[in-house]
Amino acid sequence: MLKTHDILYELYGFSIGEPSKIKEAIFAQSVLAMLLSSIYYESIRYVYKLDSLENMALVTNPQESIIKATHDILEIDYEPIFEAIREMLKTYPQLLSLFARLVRLASDIASKKSLLRRDLAGKVYHKVVGDWSLKKGLATFYTQIPSAYLLLYLSKARLSRIADFACGSGTLLVAAYSAANSFYRMSLLQTGTDMNPKEIETDFHTQFINSCYAFDVLEYATQITALNLALHSPETPIPEFSSIYTMPLGYRVQDNSVSLGSLELARVSGKFEQIMNHVTRTGLKKKRKELLAKLLHLEPFDLIVMNPPFARTTGRGGKEGGGMFGFMSDEKSRKEVLKDYTGVRDEVRKALEGMARTLLKETNLELLLKDDDFRPYMNIWQAGEGFLFLYLADLRLKNDGKICFVLPKSLLSGISWFLGRVLLAAKYHLKYVIVSYEPNNYNFSESTSLSECMFVADRTDKHLDGEETTFVTVLQKPHTSIEAIALANRINSREGSFIEAGKSMAFLTTIKRRELLENIDNWGRFVFLPNIELQDEVINLLAGTIKIGSNKEELPLTRMNTLIATIGVDRHRFVDTFKVINSNVPGSMRMLQGGEEEQRQTMATVPNAYILPIIERGKAIFEEKAGNLLIPDRIWLETAHVTAMLSNEPVLSNLFYSVRLKKESQDRFKSLCLWLNTTWGILTTLASREETRGGFLSLKMSQWRLLPVLNIDALDKKKVKALASTFDDFQDKDLGRIPEQYISNGRGRQLRTQLDIAFLEVMGIEAKENDLSTLYDDISSSLKQWLGE
Repeated sequence: MLKTHDILYELYGFSIGEPSKIKEAIFAQSVLAMLLSSIYYESIRYVYKLDSLENMALVTNPQESIIKATHDILEIDYEPIFEAIREMLKTYPQLLSLFARLVRLASDIASKKSLLRRDLAGKVYHKVVGDWSLKKGLATFYTQIPSAYLLLYLSKARLSRIADFACGSGTLLVAAYSAANSFYRMSLLQTGTDMNPKEIETDFHTQFINSCYAFDVLEYATQITALNLALHSPETPIPEFSSIYTMPLGYRVQDNSVSLGSLELARVSGKFEQIMNHVTRTGLKKKRKELLAKLLHLEPFDLIVMNPPFARTTGRGGKEGGGMFGFMSDEKSRKEVLKDYTGVRDEVRKALEGMARTLLKETNLELLLKDDDFRPYMNIWQAGEGFLFLYLADLRLKNDGKICFVLPKSLLSGISWFLGRVLLAAKYHLKYVIVSYEPNNYNFSESTSLSECMFVADRTDKHLDGEETTFVTVLQKPHTSIEAIALANRINSREGSFIEAGKSMAFLTTIKRRELLENIDNWGRFVFLPNIELQDEVINLLAGTIKIGSNKEELPLTRMNTLIATIGVDRHRFVDTFKVINSNVPGSMRMLQGGEEEQRQTMATVPNAYILPIIERGKAIFEEKAGNLLIPDRIWLETAHVTAMLSNEPVLSNLFYSVRLKKESQDRFKSLCLWLNTTWGILTTLASREETRGGFLSLKMSQWRLLPVLNIDALDKKKVKALASTFDDFQDKDLGRIPEQYISNGRGRQLRTQLDIAFLEVMGIEAKENDLSTLYDDISSSLKQWLGE
């Protein structure tokens, strides 16, 4: 298996995996490669008058038939596909039953041309690519086929220079092939061009293959991509198919070299000659070495598509093989690669900071650049590799080009993705943003449960006043490529705000560029719940307008940052500063430990553990940061009962931020805690969230600081006292889990109504139960759509 590993994974001595730990993946990948090459052989053999695999198997045996077929086709050429197969076949013991199934399956698939266009490799690729660390580290969260078609048909892909710098099995390129082919045939029809079907297929296939570029760190992946594209028209001869590159990734001990795969092309200052002299360039009939530096002179692309890796530099994540480049078993190699990667990342961050200063100058978000409390918005390290691939795409795109990406949903709202949003807002017309609210299907990639988004953006040098972005909130994802194409066509034709195609459904929300810029700190507000009316309502709410029934009332709101003095410590600093103990000993201090459901049931809470400082400044940090108001850094929406709690004494917590106010009093604490637990406080919190996986949310310190909250400084003492009294009335009442609080006829609904009406009465806003029922029903149905029943 070691020899097979070297064939599939090793490139110029750069090692990325431990063979003994991925042997099942190695075996599965080699079998898939043999299956696809056998299909390709069966598809082209008649051109060269070669015998079929089944006939040869009758003469000898199935394993020998594949060996002979590989030898025969290599006598003609096709070395990039079949040379690796020949080498792998030498490593296999006799497995007649396995090879018999391979021969039958390859022959059957090759006889059904429609199957050749169904991304067969992609369907299998993500199943066999390896363990979780390889999937996370090597971009093998394979794009779901319908999602790929939805994205590429929305982009209106054309015959042009197209690239994918993390191609995997080539699924996005296959979708681009289909979209461009559809447009090509339609353009022939519209111009009245008379060509026979075979001529049309040959002409398009030749043009697409010659203008399509693919890059990956696995030679196995690039081989699959080449096959995936070639199988769309296997009988079409391509004299020169040599634009699919395997880029080395890893560390080479011999000369202390590091290579970052495709990200070598994202360096602000190149170092190709220092890394190595050559890169593999793969084609159907050729495989040769050429100077890696030559890639620098590639012409810019018209369309760049990607579902890049998005592992982050956050350690090992508690798992063997976790963290960025965690699949590298040798820790020294991993550290060297990580060090080099960090250098590239810092170059990118510096390049984008200047862009942010220009874009935000004299806007209401300029404080993100000037205030130290918001410095995290200038950091990109937690965004992971996906950010650098976005930057790479921008570097390699034509001035009027287009990019299509699948990325974590945190692109829309994450602090570490802020500079990514700046890049898109400054240099692109963001055409479409797609998110999924299909219960438990928030992703557009296989093998992950993480929430993702997709987008289409056109590069532009000059933004127009009428520029708009359409946010697509998918309620049920398309399950087939045909359904995805139909959905894309209806989105492109703007058939109302609610569209259907087969069983797939989506809401459309159109946003002006001005609104996009005003909310660049968090674009997730435009898709914070799967309900168009609630989306509109929360945008008005964030601006200080509350809608009760048919009436609109003004509320004094301000950013939380204007009210607070400090906002505690995050969980990492907590662990580095304190040790948790169960008993009160001399020198210990009070804390709230854990975040289980029973500790989030009411607004009132009490300390439940003690801490001792483990660093010299520990006690001073406690005295400076401990507070009564507790707001969570993470919320599991399905089990949370409240969004903020109030402790009877100042505490710190490992899972909550402790807030201190500039003007402290118990009444002011209570008023702010009450607001955060009203329906409108909950809605603003949800609209400001960073979503990791469905109902699993997070708000970092800087996001809490930006959160619009009730401006208790603008209220007279009488109102503050009345709000505090309302808090006292409800502080020990359990309203139930947040989704349950809005279900019709439930106990939680009754208490929820009482709390909200009591708040509104203090604020001088008249409201009756019926005025709130429509709002509650909308929230309830939206949460059911999001989280499921």
